[in-house]
Amino acid sequence: MLRHVIFIKPLKGEPMKTVVNKFSCRGCGKCIYMLPDIFEWNNFGKARSISEDVPLSQLASCRLTASLCPVNAIIVSDSVIDIRDFLRMNFHEAGMMAT
Repeated sequence: MLRHVIFIKPLKGEPMKTVVNKFSCRGCGKCIYMLPDIFEWNNFGKARSISEDVPLSQLASCRLTASLCPVNAIIVSDSVIDIRDFLRMNFHEAGMMAT
């Protein structure tokens, strides 16, 4: 199965960020078990980022976790704008937002 995972090269000195799309997440918990310092359960039984900023020491693990997400609900990026564009794209695909 071909997977589409978005990885954006970090700008020099810019911290990488991670966000879980709560509409795509199905609550399997893989990310939480792999990186409990980055992800946690929200009140609805789905994953969420504890902090958007990813420590450089955990960047490779965070990218691996994103690639293992069964529904591609995790994005790792160097920009909040990229994350918002990603979420907007998912809304369009799900028919949740007017074009």
